[in-house]
Amino acid sequence: MIVSWPQGIAARGEVRHQYSHAVDIVPTLYECLGVELPEAVGGYRQKPLEGVSFASTFADPEADTGKETQFYSMLGTRAVWHKGWKAVTAVPAGPNYWLPMDEQRWELFDTENDPCECHDLADQYPERLKELEELWWAEAKKYQALPLETRNAVEAFTTPRPQLSKPRDRYIYYPGTAPVPESVAPDIRGR
Repeated sequence: MIVSWPQGIAARGEVRHQYSHAVDIVPTLYECLGVELPEAVGGYRQKPLEGVSFASTFADPEADTGKETQFYSMLGTRAVWHKGWKAVTAVPAGPNYWLPMDEQRWELFDTENDPCECHDLADQYPERLKELEELWWAEAKKYQALPLETRNAVEAFTTPRPQLSKPRDRYIYYPGTAPVPESVAPDIRGR
């Protein structure tokens, strides 16, 4: 990632090595702008913002951002980074590879010494890998990533979606109107 803020960052062309993720960008921007998020909006309690600001690294290349853990789950792939170590499922992203989850192989990387994740250390540090796998499940619960998707591609595309309105076979759309969310649009998958 490249960060440029001429009025706020004195450093030019320097590299930082602290671990960060896309979810850390918004907390960083809010901190730079002095924005504090409200606990409730319109009487509705807000979910805590995910991520950790890395604004402290702008002035100090060695600053500790306080980030300890990062959770990943997308398209059947799973990973967790914690204090320099990253556990990753070694599966391609896609529904035909999602089963069986309990048999998926995990890889382990020391991202402090191997930031490109080239050397799998799972066989050397099985205890650490087990700890990170357990941490992944705790984080999955925390971020409401459960239950995991376990259907194959055909099942995922052919299973009817829940509908908010009663079933119908006619839809009329007019030009210039607001976009129609997929959840309320006609299901044309596979047709």
